[in-house]
Amino acid sequence: MPQMEAVRKLKKLMGKQYSLVVSDTTGIFPGDTGNPERMAFIYNLDVVERAELVTDLSYDRTEGLRRLLASRKKINTAMDKYAAELERKKRGTRKSTPHLKMPEFLAFIRTPFAVAFRIGDFDFLAVNAHLHHGHCVSDRRLEGRALADWIVSKVRATESLNAVLFGDLNLDYANPANDLKRIIGVAKELCDKGKKGEE
Repeated sequence: MPQMEAVRKLKKLMGKQYSLVVSDTTGIFPGDTGNPERMAFIYNLDVVERAELVTDLSYDRTEGLRRLLASRKKINTAMDKYAAELERKKRGTRKSTPHLKMPEFLAFIRTPFAVAFRIGDFDFLAVNAHLHHGHCVSDRRLEGRALADWIVSKVRATESLNAVLFGDLNLDYANPANDLKRIIGVAKELCDKGKKGEE
């Protein structure tokens, strides 16, 4: 695996007390050309112990179908608009390749990667994510919200589990006043959701 050479060299340079856990490639369908990525953790064996859980973050098909059904009219409208712009590009009346603006989260563009670690008596789930960096901020926010929902649900379902989020979330905070209100609103909603799950 040539794409692993750099991270393996980095681990070797850091010393024998360091270990590596890495995801499979993500962000591209196998066999297609593009820019596949891997998510990885390098950790100090003298400090950190790896626990049992290693997982990607995905939504099951039932949830995907439920979202498709609930938003099918908006999704069809978005797909029709995208198809029309692709046709314009094919005819030469549009220069750039169009971007599909999805109205609902269905899947991550690059699947986040999570590994459980332990430091002494402290267990935590380390989540590594590189979220969508598209032309539409709404696409990034859909992924960001899906990631937050997954983490909250995982923490709620697993006794005494903490979560630490790493990575590049590509969230745009160009308007601090409005962004802060929105973030506080999402955080409150997630906290309320967590409290309901405890009842």
